[in-house]
Amino acid sequence: MVYITGDIHGDVSRVREMVTKYTTTSEDTIVLLGDVGMNYYGNKHGDRHRKKKLNSLGIKILCIHGNHEMRPESLITYREDQWHDGTVYVEEEFPNLLFAKDGEVYDLEGCKAIAIGVGLCIFAVLPLVVAGMLDDMGASVVVAACFMALLLVFVSSGVYLFISRGLVRESFSKLLQTGDFTPEKKVNGKTIEKISGIYWCVVTAIFLAWSFLTNDWGITWVIWPVAGVLFGGIACAVHLYKRK
Repeated sequence: MVYITGDIHGDVSRVREMVTKYTTTSEDTIVLLGDVGMNYYGNKHGDRHRKKKLNSLGIKILCIHGNHEMRPESLITYREDQWHDGTVYVEEEFPNLLFAKDGEVYDLEGCKAIAIGVGLCIFAVLPLVVAGMLDDMGASVVVAACFMALLLVFVSSGVYLFISRGLVRESFSKLLQTGDFTPEKKVNGKTIEKISGIYWCVVTAIFLAWSFLTNDWGITWVIWPVAGVLFGGIACAVHLYKRK
């Protein structure tokens, strides 16, 4: 599991509270987004003391350096190491305390592949734009078709990353009973599934009856977004009730 929090400015107690609250393990990761406060003085004036406290929590901590602390590459105590398909800075004395290297992309629970997939889907629109511009300039149909093919390549590659990585993550979640597959969420899911079967049948019946009786199909469609919001509230209520 990956946990993310903002600037701690050297306040180790905030991270300790997270570790206690979420009962983290050595397999988890906490990402600190900037101004961590571990390199304010280059391992002087309390820096090492704070690092010892963070390192002793028994969880990997990935730090994103901020604008109020020294860069780890400027300190001789740091060396480069590979972690989750990316390069990090780490000190021998504090192996659980990692500093991200600028420009690196890390694969945290498959997020790297998913991020690349999102990027491909976003950039897929570029060949379409270029094809339109070339068409206005009188380019041949073959050239436009090539750009359209490139669009399909981008989209299909992105979808492949979504599906392939998503299946792996979901399979591990099912096997380990984590995320949406914890015993508690499984019980809640079965309850919501039973409710949804009845709920959506009733909503569909109301929609059809209202539409046929009034013949005002241009308005009756509003029932679907309203029903969706209400169902979200029902699902939240079920989760809260089951917790009690």
